[in-house]
Amino acid sequence: MTYLITSVSDLSSWDSASNPTAVLNNDITITSDSYIPVVLSSGATFSGNNHTITIAILGSGNFNGIFQTYDYTNTIHNLKINIEAGTLMSPAGWLISTNPTGTFNFISV
Repeated sequence: MTYLITSVSDLSSWDSASNPTAVLNNDITITSDSYIPVVLSSGATFSGNNHTITIAILGSGNFNGIFQTYDYTNTIHNLKINIEAGTLMSPAGWLISTNPTGTFNFISV
């Protein structure tokens, strides 16, 4: 079963262990400095469906990535990332917070 994402709340609620495939149905914007990266389970696939996730974090919060992996094999594809504002927490990246393993295709930042 494919999990459809239409909001940041949907993204945050995605349980990739139960639904290993997710599709972004429209552009979304992360504005909260309390956003917690989505943990990708082994074999999880995220399709950006050629949509954009915008990161626009104001204030003193540090951003820790959209996703987090732990030595699993994941696929993220057809996703655009737009960074408008925010401070990146070290050693995180905008897409993956730590341990970037897997296949990441057609990603534009």
